[in-house]
Amino acid sequence: MFETIDNISCFILFNKFRSQFMKYILCRIIIFSLSMNFVLGQDQDQLDWKIYKSENYSIRYPKDWEFNKSGSSGIQFLLMSPLENEQDKLHENVSLNIQNGNSTLTLEQYAGLSRSQVIAQLKDGSILADEKKNQNGDEYYKLIYAGKMGDLHLAYMQHVRIKDSKVYLLTFTCEFSKIAQWQKTGEEILSTFQWL
Repeated sequence: MFETIDNISCFILFNKFRSQFMKYILCRIIIFSLSMNFVLGQDQDQLDWKIYKSENYSIRYPKDWEFNKSGSSGIQFLLMSPLENEQDKLHENVSLNIQNGNSTLTLEQYAGLSRSQVIAQLKDGSILADEKKNQNGDEYYKLIYAGKMGDLHLAYMQHVRIKDSKVYLLTFTCEFSKIAQWQKTGEEILSTFQWL
């Protein structure tokens, strides 16, 4: 009788162990799958992106975008998407403008200056979103705004940063009517900006 009870106890313990072990294995498989989906899903599109490195920073961008470093109008670089068709009026783009800063002004004050410039320089300029962000310990302001420039109604996403008394204005620009189509790409490009 004791032998039967021992066999039943062993069987119950074995099934509990097997059940816990299977749960452990299943959890590990799920975690592995999620991490692979995160790595592949997030970076799959970026795997063949180009990278630009300066002395102070780097940024990644899609391989079919044009890189221009002519330096006109104080622009450090301009990344431009290919035109979608003959009717397309604008290359969606990302630009970096670096300005000498005033060491007494804060990031919040520079973001305020950017907001003022939107209203002053764009016809029907309006701020759509304005928030302070932190990416890997790097604080910046993210501004989303819209306005008309000539006959184009444009949308902008801008990151305002300060480093070594310089103001970095990293800006994505697209046609307002195409913001749903281009917002993800714009955000991905801006998010690749890193200090070196």
